[in-house]
Amino acid sequence: MSVKARGGSLAGVRVPGGARPALAVRAGAPPARFAARVLHRGEGPRTQAGQLVVTQYEGAIWSRRRVFDTIWTTGGPKAFKIGDGGVTKAWDSALAGVPAGSRVVMIVPPSYGYGPSGNPAYGIKGSDTLVFVVDVIASY
Repeated sequence: MSVKARGGSLAGVRVPGGARPALAVRAGAPPARFAARVLHRGEGPRTQAGQLVVTQYEGAIWSRRRVFDTIWTTGGPKAFKIGDGGVTKAWDSALAGVPAGSRVVMIVPPSYGYGPSGNPAYGIKGSDTLVFVVDVIASY
């Protein structure tokens, strides 16, 4: 299950099209602010705060240009509740209101990600800027 979408870019991050996107992060300093772009707008129902959103995603650490988690090789889609603080501020901000079937890319500074404590289980420091590409499969 995946969103077959065209590629695109956002502030130095390139996402190729196709069923399995792969993040390509440019070398250099990351943008200081949160940014998100819908690369492909689906035609399903729009997600809403408080809903369970079924996703496929890939996440990378900007400074190391290294993927720390990807659903495409570690398992099937994952569901997350958005809008209640259960996910990062970036996911709550970028995914609310996006129709199912969409592909979203986001640049996540620490204040929109895991904050000063980071996420040691994934090798993420509190100062790391993250990059995600997320396919919104469905919402309930």
